[in-house]
Amino acid sequence: MGNGKKRIKNRKKTIKKPKFLPELLKFFALFLSVSLVAAFTILAMYKNDAADIMDRRESELRKNINQSLIDYFNADDAEKEKYFNVLEYRMTEYAVVTKEYCAVYLGDEKLIETDTGYLMAANISEYPESPYYVFLKDDLYLTPLSIYENGKYDPKKNADTVYSLDWKNDLDYIALKLGLLPSAYECLYQTIYVDYDSDRFLPGEVEISKWDHREIVGSVDCTPPMSDVYVKFDFDERLMTAGYSGNKTEEDIFNWYYENGDTSIEIGAVNHTDEFWEFPWSIRSSHTDYSKVPVFILLPWASTFITGVAAVFAFMVALVAAAIGYNHKKTVWEIFDYRTKTTAAMAHDLKTPLAAMAAYAENLEYDINSEKRAYYSSRIRENIDYMSKTVEGILDFSKSETGDMKPDISEFDVRELINDEVQAADELFARLDITVEIRGEGTVKSSRELVAQAVRNLIGNVAKYARAETKVDIKIDKAGFVITNLTDQKIKDASKLKEPFVKGEESRGSVNGSGLGLSIADNSLAAAGHKLDIKVEGDKFIASVRW
Repeated sequence: MGNGKKRIKNRKKTIKKPKFLPELLKFFALFLSVSLVAAFTILAMYKNDAADIMDRRESELRKNINQSLIDYFNADDAEKEKYFNVLEYRMTEYAVVTKEYCAVYLGDEKLIETDTGYLMAANISEYPESPYYVFLKDDLYLTPLSIYENGKYDPKKNADTVYSLDWKNDLDYIALKLGLLPSAYECLYQTIYVDYDSDRFLPGEVEISKWDHREIVGSVDCTPPMSDVYVKFDFDERLMTAGYSGNKTEEDIFNWYYENGDTSIEIGAVNHTDEFWEFPWSIRSSHTDYSKVPVFILLPWASTFITGVAAVFAFMVALVAAAIGYNHKKTVWEIFDYRTKTTAAMAHDLKTPLAAMAAYAENLEYDINSEKRAYYSSRIRENIDYMSKTVEGILDFSKSETGDMKPDISEFDVRELINDEVQAADELFARLDITVEIRGEGTVKSSRELVAQAVRNLIGNVAKYARAETKVDIKIDKAGFVITNLTDQKIKDASKLKEPFVKGEESRGSVNGSGLGLSIADNSLAAAGHKLDIKVEGDKFIASVRW
């Protein structure tokens, strides 16, 4: 019992016809997992680079604030306002770039802090070594820009894209250049109105350009009603920083940055006292740990692009692998299916005459109806002859299919060859009162043996299946020859007639033939370098041989 169960368990599985879609899905799942691992590894590298860039940028901006504080404390009273102006710009720059809150304290007293929302600073000084910054009074004054063409050029909406290009990664830059991302726009202020007492300004005429400043796409006048304190200023150069500072406040303070003794200030030099502070100020700011920010939030475009490329790459590789795997399995299945059908057809074709021979032999053995002994014997011989021809046809087909032939090439007369084969089948044609007409002339340089074998089988096929009392037309030309005859066979698919053991009406066991004739003809012609085409038009059967 145990051995029997083991034999059943180890039984060979039946080969099934493969399907391409399951094969594709299997490979796609495999390669997608590998591609995504690679994509996430690349994204992790990009994310680490972006986090390092932002950390360095934040540190650099904090040092700028620190230097501005040193300059401010070291300045005399006449210059303090000037350096406080620079300090305010450095604070604005810090807020715009980092989106963090920042405040400067003297002891426990707050000296200055960053605002939240949309910030803008412009340098209106004629002297680069001595900048003078003014700041947007309120972003509500940008309303004409925000509603222009349904907000397409809203500077507040475009700020994040424009000011992130220099720290995220090159993919964003390339994507914008190629038009894969929606265009980002910047506002170029031609005119502003400045209140020099408060260092605040209101917007005037504004040009809109693409983020690289290479194309002006519009112009909007944002000039509001204003008092006499505002003075018109026209830009020759646009040195401006703008963007969102985020929504963080003093409650989000994360870092306290103290100045050490190396950069401490002797307040006595300013206040004419001997007072000395080792730590005269502290810079307090919020901080985002970018290493903990999900990559799809930190780098949305790069994440989408890289994972998309990974998915497309996985699909393409899976498509190739699936095609290879599918074709291999399909070939195995076709061989298996071909062998199964061929074996079944051979067995079926041989089973009928064997059964008839057994019946006739039994009648002879038991001397049933002794006056028919001659008839039984002749029928046995006929069935033996049919089986012999079937086996011979199988061997010929096997030989033609394996290509185990060495053709002897020569030039010969095609009409003469066809005429010889027609005369050899004269008895078959006479039995059905079929006439054959051969028209045209032609020669070909090929294997006479292979072409003769093909013609023999084509003529034999016509002799077996042509309609009685009709004419067979054979037309020869330089390109080959065409055999046309009428038939009573009901042929559904002419393309399958060249397959082995296929008959017109797919009825097995007929002594007319085994269904190998056209297969042998096709293989023989193919081995000789020629082509056989079969088609059926109504009751007309047409076999065309092209050299």
